[in-house]
Amino acid sequence: MRHIHLQFGALVVLSTITYLFSLVSQMLTSYHFGTGPIMDVYWLGLALAGVVTFYVHPFREAFVPLVFQKAKRNKQEANEVLTAGFFAVASVSVVVSIVFFVTLSFGFFDKPEVNGSAYLLKAFVPYIALFALSETCNALLTSFDLVIYQVVARLIAAIGSVICIALLASKIGVYALLISLFFGQTLTLFFSWRQLKKSGLGFRWRGLKLIGDSTFLSMFGSLIFNYFISHGYLFYERWTMSHLLTGSVAAYQYAVSLVNVIISIIPLSLINLLWPRFLDLNSEGNNSGMFRLITKASSFLGFVLLACSAYVFKWRYSIVRFLFARGAFGKASLELTCRALSLTVFAAVTVGLVSLGIRALVSQGRGRETVLVGLIMSVAGVALLTVANLTHSIVLAQIHWLISSLAGLIVAFVLLARGAMWQLRDVAKVFMWIVRAILAIIIPLQVVSNYYSGVNVFYQGISLAVSGTSFLALSLALALGLRVLDFPIKRGQRAGLIL
Repeated sequence: MRHIHLQFGALVVLSTITYLFSLVSQMLTSYHFGTGPIMDVYWLGLALAGVVTFYVHPFREAFVPLVFQKAKRNKQEANEVLTAGFFAVASVSVVVSIVFFVTLSFGFFDKPEVNGSAYLLKAFVPYIALFALSETCNALLTSFDLVIYQVVARLIAAIGSVICIALLASKIGVYALLISLFFGQTLTLFFSWRQLKKSGLGFRWRGLKLIGDSTFLSMFGSLIFNYFISHGYLFYERWTMSHLLTGSVAAYQYAVSLVNVIISIIPLSLINLLWPRFLDLNSEGNNSGMFRLITKASSFLGFVLLACSAYVFKWRYSIVRFLFARGAFGKASLELTCRALSLTVFAAVTVGLVSLGIRALVSQGRGRETVLVGLIMSVAGVALLTVANLTHSIVLAQIHWLISSLAGLIVAFVLLARGAMWQLRDVAKVFMWIVRAILAIIIPLQVVSNYYSGVNVFYQGISLAVSGTSFLALSLALALGLRVLDFPIKRGQRAGLIL
């Protein structure tokens, strides 16, 4: 257990540093480009690249457990599976890149009113293969309990991206963002592969039949539809906002980048650390142990994410002004970004918890249930975006992330708790736990204030750091006093609450 705590602490520190560099890249982006129409095209292009690489994430989710199982038995067999997997991903990526380029050449998705949009969209073609290979390679580190190196690879990539934007943005404009993407993915691929080789992995060709494992194919087949729908949903999100209000896509993306900092530093670090444990517990058939682990993790995540989200919501203007308000990022950009942030920040709670639930379902080989969670999220989001389109409401368009992830969380909650011996008093205990958690956050929010409201960036940063530290310290003290971190239902007592 001490080993897990030390690893988690190291992951949080490394993830914090990584996302600080990611924030720096966003600050540089906002300084040079603000929320102009060319940025809407850039984010639209990135969403399109995500749609055409929809196969990468389901392949990764199904491939990591397969390599994990093979490596535990025989390293040579793991090498053969690894080679087959890489060949398959690379081949599909080449075909997809050609189709993507040809499609764009016919003018699809072009925005004629924005000068240079056609060339910018086509420039995303090299990103497809780089993204597919780097994501697969980086994810495989989890199979060998090398999660620390997984984060280190992303840290190196984030530093490289910052350097690219800083050196090139004033010279080649928005194309500097593309160069930073390519450079970051290349660094991730190189470092991840280097660590895999040190673990004894390498290429050993024995044909593609080795990835014909029934469990792998079942999981991949279940997930691929899910990810195609979710990436199409992401593109529809960007398309909707770009048609409702110029600059809203870029503003939304700046807001999402801040929310992703909250999600990635603690939830994703913890989830990646727990994944090998989930796989081990599932292979041992230890369902009660897995449920205890999920319950403990979800209670901790729920409180921490809610506290961080509440802090960002209250001081959103100060935070956005401190991070972005300079250069091309003017008053209009500030207002657009703060509104987007107020509508997205609490999605950190729902996204963090539903991610934990999905990873648990994947670890148990429950592909159909995983698809159902993703499908519910996509349907809820697309429905809300459609209503936003019809009513011309940017507010509805930007709150869709929170609503769709909440719908997915409810479904994941039901699926994981199915078969548990619930009693009315259990529900009452959980409700009281939620009330205590909210009180532990609301009371410090009323007590702590932002101590500086001027324009000096240094003093703004000091003020935000002091108010944030004070708020989190008070919240933690109240949480301990109100026993918020002592979750009311234990899996060892009865089936209890899972998420």
